[in-house]
Amino acid sequence: TTRLSGFGSPAWSDEIVEFMLAWLIFLGAAGLWRRGEHFRVDLIAQMTKSAVARRYLAIVVELFSITFLAILTYYGSFFAFLATDTSPTFSLPMFYWYASMPVSSGLMLIYSLAHLWRLCFRRPATA
Repeated sequence: TTRLSGFGSPAWSDEIVEFMLAWLIFLGAAGLWRRGEHFRVDLIAQMTKSAVARRYLAIVVELFSITFLAILTYYGSFFAFLATDTSPTFSLPMFYWYASMPVSSGLMLIYSLAHLWRLCFRRPATA
């Protein structure tokens, strides 16, 4: 290994790992959001017997999600655009690191809007 040979790891490898990890985590979260695979507490939905009530509950939850994601996208963009520092090794603007949050929350916002559209305008299945 390079660690044992005395050369150590290159300085730029830390920055690459930080950059890739930030983007991987946030874009992975957006992918999970799109498929509806994020952790959720559905105790109330399970206790509700009526399909109509569950649908309205899903709409309310989606509206809360949209509100949260809109705020996260706005303030995440604000924070990213305020970043004036640069990365130590590559001297790249830290904007590229910080932009992972508003980009992914913006994607989640789009996915939530599409899901809300489907909830509001699809016809319920008839048995």
